[in-house]
Amino acid sequence: MHPNVVSFVMNKNRYCLCQVSELTPGNSAIYELGSYKVALYNVDGTFFATQDHCQHKGGSLGRGMLTGPVVECPLHGWEFDVRSGDCLTQTHCKPLRLFPTFMEENMVWIEDLDGVINKEAVAKNLSIESVTDTALKIDANQHYDLHVFSCINDCNRMFFIFDFISFSKL
Repeated sequence: MHPNVVSFVMNKNRYCLCQVSELTPGNSAIYELGSYKVALYNVDGTFFATQDHCQHKGGSLGRGMLTGPVVECPLHGWEFDVRSGDCLTQTHCKPLRLFPTFMEENMVWIEDLDGVINKEAVAKNLSIESVTDTALKIDANQHYDLHVFSCINDCNRMFFIFDFISFSKL
């Protein structure tokens, strides 16, 4: 069965995300299912799935550092246990939404018990992605500062490129 197949079994929404071999232990991946993003983690051969967005400022947990069962948000360092969804950094944070996972025919599946994922959604792997952002600041003396930030995520290896260009108008 192809990894991007949606299956409905006994009125439960089940989604096939990937082959077991595609996500090695200690790594994570992000899957977009319609408008909802799910982070999938391989913790020592056991798969766990949570919402992708951090409860704090919406950072991508699937892009965070996974150490054992703990994922660290790349934005502000909040830590979550991917097994329980509990926030380990703040006591006032509500737990992450969890998706039960199971393996069938060498494929990793999740189940959406709460119905937050669109029933027609097809899983799309977002593990390879790049983002570029620029900021141009001009001060009163017509001095220009250009800040360029690029982030390239290639199979859970993150490359950050910062560049700073400063010049004055002649």
